[in-house]
Amino acid sequence: MPMAVLVVIFGRDAGSPEGNPAEPARLRGSNLHRGCAAVAAAIGDDGEMGRWTAGKRFRQVMVFVHVAVSVGWMGAGAANVVLAMTAGYTRDPGVREVAYRMIERIDDFVVIPAAFTTLVGGIVLGVLTKWGLIQFWWVLVKLVLTVAVIVYSTFGLGVWVEQGIAAAAAGVESPTAGPLAYGAALNIVVFLAMTWLSVAKPWGRTPWSRAPARVRRPRLSEV
Repeated sequence: MPMAVLVVIFGRDAGSPEGNPAEPARLRGSNLHRGCAAVAAAIGDDGEMGRWTAGKRFRQVMVFVHVAVSVGWMGAGAANVVLAMTAGYTRDPGVREVAYRMIERIDDFVVIPAAFTTLVGGIVLGVLTKWGLIQFWWVLVKLVLTVAVIVYSTFGLGVWVEQGIAAAAAGVESPTAGPLAYGAALNIVVFLAMTWLSVAKPWGRTPWSRAPARVRRPRLSEV
């Protein structure tokens, strides 16, 4: 810790072991107590020093937005499962076409914005908090799964929805009705897995993370 900071914290010349002789002993003891508390706060609960993290209120807002949008994304995915199952099993061409078009609208106005907002929010939270992006397995796996769901939904489910709309307009059954329905259900399984990762935070640190430098907190008896 810089010498000037010690001077401000302890209220005496940090380079002199005697301190200020004119300063009352009671005041010096009070300053030492506050100084030790400030050092402990700077080090943090996990003993890691030197890494900046976002403020508590900002983190709370970001976590709230991230969770709310993620739940919305999962809810829209569940609605698409029901619509895809309806389109796949109904014999009414009109119902089939409406179901596919509703999936398209949900994708355009809910799924796509929620997916990218969740991805960006997760990256921001990782960068601005102690979790990082590749330091812990649960964060890294969540990031990979989020990107995988977005890619799969874009180049798999999205294409199958367009094929379903075209087939329904032609009055025939879509050959991709089954993959669309079960693929949408697979997304829900992935969403639940990511939810479990957020709660359990398993597997510890990755090999690419740097172990935090442990700094022993000073004790008043040692000052």
